Amino acid sequence: MNNHIGRTLLLIILTFYSLMSPASGVSKYSTLIREVRGWSSEKVLAMGDTLLQRHEDDKALVMYMLVCSRTNDNMTDKELTDCSLANMKAGDIFYDRGNYINALKNYQTGLKLSESSKSKEHLASIYKNIGNAYCMFKDYDKGFEYYKKGYAIIPKGDKELTFKLLVNLFGVCLNRKDLKEARKYSQLIQTSPHPETAENQFYITFSKALLTSEEAHYAEANKILIDLAKTSIAAKLPAIFICSVYSHIYTNYMEMGDMSNALHYIRLCMQTAEKNHMMHYVPETLRDMAEIQKRSGNTSIAQQYDAQYLNLMDSIYNSQRFNVVKNQQFIYEVDKANKEITRLHQEEETHRHNARLYQLLFLVSIIAVVLISVLLFYVLRQKRNLEVSYRKLYDMNRSNMAETEERKATRTSNMKDDQKQQLLEDIQRVMEGTDEYCQQEFTVGSLAKLIGSNERYVSMVINDHYGKSFTELLNDCRIKKACERLTDDTEYANLTITAIGQSVGYKSQTTFIKQFRKCTGLTPSVYQKFVAEDRLKEHTVE
Repeated sequence: MNNHIGRTLLLIILTFYSLMSPASGVSKYSTLIREVRGWSSEKVLAMGDTLLQRHEDDKALVMYMLVCSRTNDNMTDKELTDCSLANMKAGDIFYDRGNYINALKNYQTGLKLSESSKSKEHLASIYKNIGNAYCMFKDYDKGFEYYKKGYAIIPKGDKELTFKLLVNLFGVCLNRKDLKEARKYSQLIQTSPHPETAENQFYITFSKALLTSEEAHYAEANKILIDLAKTSIAAKLPAIFICSVYSHIYTNYMEMGDMSNALHYIRLCMQTAEKNHMMHYVPETLRDMAEIQKRSGNTSIAQQYDAQYLNLMDSIYNSQRFNVVKNQQFIYEVDKANKEITRLHQEEETHRHNARLYQLLFLVSIIAVVLISVLLFYVLRQKRNLEVSYRKLYDMNRSNMAETEERKATRTSNMKDDQKQQLLEDIQRVMEGTDEYCQQEFTVGSLAKLIGSNERYVSMVINDHYGKSFTELLNDCRIKKACERLTDDTEYANLTITAIGQSVGYKSQTTFIKQFRKCTGLTPSVYQKFVAEDRLKEHTVE
């Protein structure tokens, strides 16, 4: 319980310090970035390789990211090649740290750049690395696809890359359970020219043993593997090679039902893994040890190993969580460095473009001044013409209003039918002598009721005499009344246009403006402007 609390507190402290580190845009790599940002991409890449050899992976990654940031649409073939290589090397660092998503992103960016270059110098290697990333996600079909693409375009004479891709193709075929293709690539591994190293010789023999095991020839496979274990120890190969051999030996003995030999080699595997701190091998061997003990009839011992397996898995899980938190600071600093590189690159691009921008600015300014002058001349002329047109419309409306008033005083009727004449006079009395039609709900029915007639007769007389419908007559009367009120400088002087529209019966300002323009050719605001101008002229004359 106390151990669990201690681990939790340690994780919290590490998280706190990773989040509370300086949050400014300046990273701890700022000095390094500013020192090398003027260098050529080739020189920066070389610096990254040097840092990588010194095991300063974080600084090496910053160097590679600096070259990646120089990607643009106008690169030479050499620049494309450098940027694709930088992306591949940055991806390799992420891959080695277990960050397969970021690794894949860099690989895919490098792939696009390499494919767009003429030389396509690193394309085969990038295909191989993308295949590795997909295999880590257990997408063996995708991994196989990219390995084949890489193998198809390997530069002539590149024995090392050829050998690596053949080994990867063989391994992924075993994972896909495709023994036919696995045999094909195994044969190519045996016959392909390759650099003479102990590691390469290990892969040749190991692949042969694995294929033999997959074909269920376990005894024959173990004979090869036991010899391979001895030669690997003699050649002082890394412990992971030896553990891999022991793991397959005891697995084959388990398949053969030989638990005694299986027990012997699983112990050798466990001892080698523990001695070399390869903790990821131990849980698997504990689980397999429990299975061997069960098959041997040692149930209680098997249960002990099962318990050890579960405890160790819990410990490894916590250790992995610890490493994730511990690695947050690295990711955080790298991200800050990447942002700083992007910002500095943008500044350089800005300075580069500003020179050309200033050259164009003067010419653009002259063109803009000319265009604005022409536009202003045109607008002023149009405005002047519009003012003249509006003035004519306004004068015509005032003239029409005066004629209407004159007709009111001198109107005589030639109608012979006394009833129609009387009805017409009643209509005129209401529509011209009262403000009843200014009521918002005023209709032909309202008018008929006021004059003691019916809607049909009223509509007929209006149509015969005015040549228009009741609605048209109503809108004409209302707009004329609105013109009068817009002209009135006493009672209605302080009303807004909306209020005047409502005073003559319009609920909606939009409808009022639409009908006003239809009847007068002007908007109420323009009409009101001319009224004000006329008043000013009258006062000036006085």
